[in-house]
Amino acid sequence: HIADFQTGTAEADTGPNIQEQVLQINPVLEAFGNAKTERNNNSSRFGKFMRLLVDPRRGTILSGELEDFLLEKSRIVQQGHAERNYHIFYQVLEGATPEEQEAYSLMGADQYEYLKGSECFTVAGMDDGKIWREETLAAFATIGIKDELPELYKAVSGILRCGQLVFENVETA
Repeated sequence: HIADFQTGTAEADTGPNIQEQVLQINPVLEAFGNAKTERNNNSSRFGKFMRLLVDPRRGTILSGELEDFLLEKSRIVQQGHAERNYHIFYQVLEGATPEEQEAYSLMGADQYEYLKGSECFTVAGMDDGKIWREETLAAFATIGIKDELPELYKAVSGILRCGQLVFENVETA
């Protein structure tokens, strides 16, 4: 389950309307669920189902629910040649401020095992930092999860750090 959208109190109506929220969930889903593949620079690696309740008289969205399924989880740990991991990793690494990079111990994409296997760090015509700053962060604010950004940075950093772990086979007597 990804998100619920509902119209609500007058206080809630002062923010983005439900249609804006539904539209702005796409940049978030694309960041977390799309990746560069050999054939497509922005390939969707997930399926989604969105249920909307529409006012038949006004044609406006009253509420909605978005569910995520079939996420290609194996992509996190390994990508094919000339492919990339999910866009969110590159967007955060390129778009984070120097203060955020320091606070969350973020390094360059080429330093993470989960990202460097395919040796593909950029996509022609795609500026990950700019997309993060101008599209993805704006989408987070519109759908109401801007306050959770520190947790997002921690999660992205934590996932990437898991790939840095080295395991040794230790024989016991």
